[in-house]
This record gives sequence, structure tokens and C-alpha cells, in this order.
Amino acid sequence: MELDASYLAFKHVSQDTKIYILNHLHVRISIYPKDACIVAEVLIEWGLLLKFIRSPYPTISS
Repeated sequence: MELDASYLAFKHVSQDTKIYILNHLHVRISIYPKDACIVAEVLIEWGLLLKFIRSPYPTISS
């Protein structure tokens, strides 16, 4: 299922990276975001998120 693959990829990203990606995608996040909620929102923009995910443990380079 697509959600499973998306969740597994996204749950390994650091909190700072999650916030960076979500801010880039203009996704509103709560003060205390939960992985499941973040993934549900990000799936809408999954095509854009894919370019940030290079490996099971992606990092953002400047």
C-alpha cells in the first residue's frame, strides 16, 4: 500500500528535516506534529516530497 511505503520513508527523517520539507511544501503543521498526521498531509504532495528522499535516511544538503 502506498501509505505504508510513504510512512516508512518519512518516519526515518529527522524532525528538523520533516519541518523543512513541510515548510517548503507550504503544509501547515501543528506545534507538536505526529508522524501519522504529517504523513497523511504530505501524501497530498508526495510527488514533490520524493525529490527530498534519496535514501532510507535522507538529509537536506545546502
